[in-house]
This record gives sequence, C-alpha cells and structure tokens, in this order.
Amino acid sequence: MCYILIVMKKFIPKGRSGFTLIEILIVLVIIAVLGSLAIPRYTGQTEKARVAEAVSILSAMRRGQVVYYNDHGEYYAGILSPLAGGSQQNSGWGNLGMEPPVSSYWMFGSDCSESTEPCQNGGTAVAVRTSLSAPAGAANSVIQLTSDGTWSGSGPYAQGREYAPSK
Repeated sequence: MCYILIVMKKFIPKGRSGFTLIEILIVLVIIAVLGSLAIPRYTGQTEKARVAEAVSILSAMRRGQVVYYNDHGEYYAGILSPLAGGSQQNSGWGNLGMEPPVSSYWMFGSDCSESTEPCQNGGTAVAVRTSLSAPAGAANSVIQLTSDGTWSGSGPYAQGREYAPSK
C-alpha cells in the first residue's frame, strides 16, 4: 500500500490539490448526456406500468364477472361503464368480490351496465385512460377485456401499438 502512494506522488504535480474546472465540467457533461438518454426510457416504462395496473384490474373484474355468472346465470350489470359517463365509486363492486379500484390514471367499468336488462352475452371489462399524466393521444383511450378473454384497445393501447396489452 505504501508503495502505491509513493508511486502516485511522482505523478501528482506539487501544489495541486483537487480537480480543475475543466475536469469538473467534463464530468457534468457526461452525467447530463447519460441522463438525457435515460429519462425518455423511464417515462415510457411508467406508462407501461400503468397499463399493467389496468390489465391486472380488468382481469380481476373479468374473473369476478365469471364467478357472478356461474352463481346467477347472468353477468353483473351494476358497474357503470366509464364510456357512458359512469363513476367507479358506486356500490356494485362488492357483487364482483372486489373493492372499487383506486386509480388516478384509469376509470373502470363494464359494458353490461348500459342496459337495464340482465347481461347475457358477457360483460366486457373496460378501462378508460384519464388525462392525468397521459402520453400524447392517450387521454380517453380504452383498454377492454372481452368475455372470451380477448384484449382490445384504442389509441396507443390498440393492438400493435406501443402500449397495447400483451396477454
């Protein structure tokens, strides 16, 4: 260890202690370049995480609809669809065995709620993207899980687009 210090003293000029302004500026430029490369990747990942949140809740809603159908012979129509101006804070969620999802980024519902008659043809679980922190063109776009387990969507959530659900 002592030998390394003796050798290093030969390469450090006398009277120099610390970094020069140029060295500090070069390090700051390198950090800025790396940050500018990482930030766009991070913002794309956050939206993918929000889509994963919606997919998880829609899957739970779909399972709840199947259980309700097995018990009652029809799909539950008590959850208002956000496409029809419904609010997710209604009392129907308990019938699907779940609490109303709390999300600032999505509104959840079912297409069965748009009629007053029992829903026989399968309730499609619907998530509508709110405008809060939405990427360009994503506000009011839809992700749907149909009764046969097929995913569909609109805007950036449509099949083949950047944020399409992959299940």
